[in-house]
Amino acid sequence: MDYAKRHFRRSLSANLMAGMVNVSTSHLVRHRLTDLAGIVILDLIA
Repeated sequence: MDYAKRHFRRSLSANLMAGMVNVSTSHLVRHRLTDLAGIVILDLIA
């Protein structure tokens, strides 16, 4: 029982970490894409 609880807690924290990394990377990618879109639009206007 104690082992199962420890294992559950470890997998839970690992999932949380993976989720946080996932969110931060997708946030960065979104920023990159919006920057690229802005540059392309400025190029088209100029």
